[in-house]
Amino acid sequence: FLQKTRGGLVGFNIFEVIPKGQDSPLFQYCQQARTTGKAGSFEYFAPITNQWFHTYVYPSEEGVYVYFRDITERKRAEECLHQSENHFRALIENNADGIALTDAQGVITYASPSTTRMVGYLPEEFVGGRIFGRKDYPDGGEATRRLMARVLVEPRKSQVLEFCTGHKDGTFLWMEVVGINLLDEPGVEAIVWNFRDVTQRKQLVEEAAKAKEQLEAILGNVADGILVVDANNSLVYVNDVVARKYGFPSASDLMGAPQLAFDQMLRRFATYDERGRPLPFEERPTVQ
Repeated sequence: FLQKTRGGLVGFNIFEVIPKGQDSPLFQYCQQARTTGKAGSFEYFAPITNQWFHTYVYPSEEGVYVYFRDITERKRAEECLHQSENHFRALIENNADGIALTDAQGVITYASPSTTRMVGYLPEEFVGGRIFGRKDYPDGGEATRRLMARVLVEPRKSQVLEFCTGHKDGTFLWMEVVGINLLDEPGVEAIVWNFRDVTQRKQLVEEAAKAKEQLEAILGNVADGILVVDANNSLVYVNDVVARKYGFPSASDLMGAPQLAFDQMLRRFATYDERGRPLPFEERPTVQ
C-alpha cells in the first residue's frame, strides 16, 4: 500500500513514511487512540497510489495499531452508481413526460417534476394519493380501474390508455398513460407509470375527422364521378356517382365489395377516341 519495503518502514516514524500523513485524518485518529484509548475508523484517498483505504486505528499498550483495507474497487463502483443515478435522475426530472411510481394499491410513492408542467400540481401533492384518485374522467374512472386490473395481473407488460383529466386551473386535458408492473423487479419494486399530454393530438384527430366528413359530404354530392386509387391500383375513395356507374347502389357498397384492381374495373368498359374508334386498353387516358 505504501510502496515501500518492510525494511524501509520498520523503525521509522509512521508520519515520516506516509507523505503528508500529519495533515490526514490518520494523525488525528492516532492521537485520539493514544490520548483517550478510543478506537476509530475512516476512509482516505491516497493521491500517490491513487487508492482508497478504509483505515482502522486501535489503542494498544505500546501505542496504536493501524489496519488498512483497500476499498478502491468498491469506491469506484459507488462512484459509477452515483453517476448513473444522477444521469437517470436528470433524464427523468427533465423529461417532457410525467413519470410516477406506485405500490400495488396504486398509492403514489414518487412523481417527477414534469407533473407540474403538465397538470399544475406539485409532485408532493401527488405523493401519498392514488394514481387515479380524482373522479374527473368521462366514464367515472371505469377505464382506469380496468387499466389498473390489467397492470396487476400481467407483470412486465405495458398497458396503454387515453383518458381525460383535470388541470389544477380547472381546464381539462387528455393524457396517454402507459403502465408497467415491475413490483417483482429488485431495485424498482413499483408500478411505473408514464404520462403524456395528448390534448393537441386529440384535437388534431378530431379536426381531421371533421374535415374528412366535410370533404366526403362535398364529394358525395357533386355531379361528377370521383375515384381515387393508390400506387398499387387499389381503391381508396369513390363517390356515389362512380359507384352507380359500376353497378353499385352506393359508394359504401362498392368500397365494401371485394377489392378489384383499378385496371380490372376499367376493363369492364369500352373506351373510344374522338373518331369513335376503340382504344387499346394501354392507350386509354385513364390508364396512362
